[in-house]
Amino acid sequence: MKIILFILCVLWGERVKADMNAACGEDVILKCPVKGYDVGYRAVSWYLVSNDHLNGILRWDRKTGSVRKFLNVNRTVGCPSGDGLCMELRNLTAEDRGVYRCSLWAPVGQRNRQGDIQLSITGCSQVLDSFRAEDILLYGALATLFFSALGIYMLLEKNRFLQEENVLTVKI
Repeated sequence: MKIILFILCVLWGERVKADMNAACGEDVILKCPVKGYDVGYRAVSWYLVSNDHLNGILRWDRKTGSVRKFLNVNRTVGCPSGDGLCMELRNLTAEDRGVYRCSLWAPVGQRNRQGDIQLSITGCSQVLDSFRAEDILLYGALATLFFSALGIYMLLEKNRFLQEENVLTVKI
């Protein structure tokens, strides 16, 4: 029964789309593009749409008036309007590009609504942005491993060369 109700809520929900452009390094406030806030929504959630799933960013709850970040959100986000209808992203990078979705959760008997914002970011260096901190650490570890193996190989070759030289000296 819960599954059927969930499917009906999703199908009955309304979705609106908007576009926004920003420059790399800027702070931006995304405004939920849904119109008609006359319904007292129970909650507002913000997501980053990735492939076919949603990555939760933050959720505003009307009952408590609190804003909470979802787990695994490692960036500074805020809700400057205090009502969940705006989300602030600071110091934009190329990784922040994408579709953001605000979901307005209506009380029973009302319609849930969703709005998508396509955020485009310009001015980011493609080369620098493609190297994340994890990648740099991985490449550094691989380089250290390579040069350590090369150093060990050189020492072994030097010892083998010296042993062959000693054998030649003894034979003469």
